[in-house]
Parts: sequence; C-alpha cells; structure tokens
Amino acid sequence: MAALTPTATPRAAPKQLELACDRGNVLACARLAALYESGDQLAPDDTRAASLFSRACDGGLQQGCTGFGALLAQGRGVAKDEPRAVELFRAACAKGSSRGCTELGSAYEEAHGVAKDEARAVELYQEACRAGDPLGCVRLGSCYERGVVVAKAAQRAVGMYRAACAHGEALGCYRLGLALRSGIGVRRNAVAGAALVRSACTARIAVACAELESTARLAKTPAPSSARLPAPLPTPPSTPPSVRSGPPPPPPPTAPDDPYSG
Repeated sequence: MAALTPTATPRAAPKQLELACDRGNVLACARLAALYESGDQLAPDDTRAASLFSRACDGGLQQGCTGFGALLAQGRGVAKDEPRAVELFRAACAKGSSRGCTELGSAYEEAHGVAKDEARAVELYQEACRAGDPLGCVRLGSCYERGVVVAKAAQRAVGMYRAACAHGEALGCYRLGLALRSGIGVRRNAVAGAALVRSACTARIAVACAELESTARLAKTPAPSSARLPAPLPTPPSTPPSVRSGPPPPPPPTAPDDPYSG
C-alpha cells in the first residue's frame, strides 16, 4: 500500500475556483464540483457538482470523469445511469486514474452496471491502493475485514482505514470509527469511535448518518415488556392491623368432655 499522508496543499477559495473554471480551467471546475458535493465551504448542491464534473470530464480531465460517474451511479444531481458510470470508470482507470479503478472495483463488487465479480474488484482495489488512492485502500481494507476473496485480517484492515482517514478520506474515518467502537482489530475506544462516525456524517457519508440515527433510536427505545421485572409485592406488616376497636372478643367455647373417654 502506498504511504498516505495528509496533504498540505493550500485550498483555493470557492470564488477563485469559480473564476478559473469560467476561464476554462477544468481542474478548477473539478475542485469546485468536489466542494459542492461534500458541502465543504459551500452549501451542498449535487446538481451543481454534477454539472461541473461533467464539464471537467468533457475537457479531458479524468478526475472530472470519475466524479461525474460516481454521481451517475448514485443518481445524485443527475439521472441514475449505472452502465454509463461504468464506462467512465473503465476509461479513467485505463488512463491511469487510481480513483477510476476504485470506482470500477466498487461496480464489480456490488454488481452496479456490470456483472458481479469480487475477484476483479479486489484486483482493482489493490491497484488503486498501491497508486495511493485512499478510497481504494478503504475498499480493500473492507475486503480484508470481511474476508472477501482475501483471508480475513482485521488488524490490516484497521491500518488501511487509519491511513485513509489521516489522508482525509471520510469513509476511512467511518470504518475506523466502527472498528474502535467494537474493538475489532484495534483496542476498543467507544468515545473516539463515535466521534469519527459523527465526523464522517458531517462529511456527507450516508452510511455514517444512518448509523448515528440507528444508535439514537436504540438509545430512546424502552426495554421490551418481556424483559422488565414485575413490580415487587408489598411487604406485609409485622403485626396485623386491628379489624375493630373495643374489648377483645371472648375466647371460643371449649368442647364438652367425651362421655366415652376414660
């Protein structure tokens, strides 16, 4: 796996990217699209993101083609078209786009627009991860965690999640968060795990938001009635309460002597 470290490249302001995109800079168009897609610095707008990714792709930028393909595959901001998305991923991967290989691998693993082929998916994830794509490393780590094609190796999976998260890949942070909460492949740390899941939801990772909603519902759900213990019976008083006031009742009459005894 290629070393993944946080990038120190300064980010251009959205206004600067917009001006550059309008002047024909397709890389600026793709970067601006990514901001609209993630909701980073701008209000989320999938329709605007799809339009900008498409413009970048038409200009020959493979980053734009993979971004547009990802939105096509999900039907976000544009009509869903999985076969067209696969075409874009395949072409981008063939031209050296590591993200294109990752997205093509996902299509094979999940049978989106192409016949299911998990072995091919793992090959593509390995290729993408070696080339330094953090998402490719997350996808490959998930295969190691579940034992898909490769042998199960939870610790190896966690290492991939951690590196991808440090590189800014929100899905990696989500997977790492789940591992920390459960203690699978890493020492359990529920607080740190929950914080990572929340951060992934903020970055618009849908499964992370769904996980938070599920956890919140479970926390509010009362225990089922069959699991509740019955209320304890009241403790009886040590001395029975008097049933009437006044002098005590006369003793019961004694039985007469048996005439046949003796």
